[in-house]
Amino acid sequence: MQSLKKKMKRASLKITLRFLALIALVFSFGKAQSQDSAARKKIPPFRIEQVSGDSLFSKDLQKNMQSMIVYFDPTCEHCQAFTRSLLEKMNSFKNTQIVYITYTPLSEVQKFEKDFSLDKYSNFKIGTEGYSFVVQKFYSVMNFPFIALYNKKGTLISFYRQVPTVDALIKHFKITN
Repeated sequence: MQSLKKKMKRASLKITLRFLALIALVFSFGKAQSQDSAARKKIPPFRIEQVSGDSLFSKDLQKNMQSMIVYFDPTCEHCQAFTRSLLEKMNSFKNTQIVYITYTPLSEVQKFEKDFSLDKYSNFKIGTEGYSFVVQKFYSVMNFPFIALYNKKGTLISFYRQVPTVDALIKHFKITN
């Protein structure tokens, strides 16, 4: 009985935290849109905590390499389906640094990384920005996954508020690079 109460309390806390995160997303929507458009064409100045415990900053990304930023939720079915599709065609992204960013706790990120065996891809980075919502605000993310593509110069070439096909991403990178 005690264990059930603890589980229910944890589940309730998790739901409350996600609800508060959603409220923060909604209220920050207007603020993010007022940013300078030139600044919005560059990769946002993020800091994420990776599964390893190390921090990854946007400035640490490799130069002269195309990038894909994916803002996601590890429990989102669309995010999971997109990731499965992406992994099926990973050979097409060997020259792309892929950065998955979420706001959820690191334990959920660890589970996602393990479930998809993402640690075997050297060009794949995954972590949480916590409740700073820097990346979420920058892109005004309302749906998951949100995907932004950057060329080798670190300039935004496209973004997707709805889930694109992986073939569309491959094609977009080939056209712009």
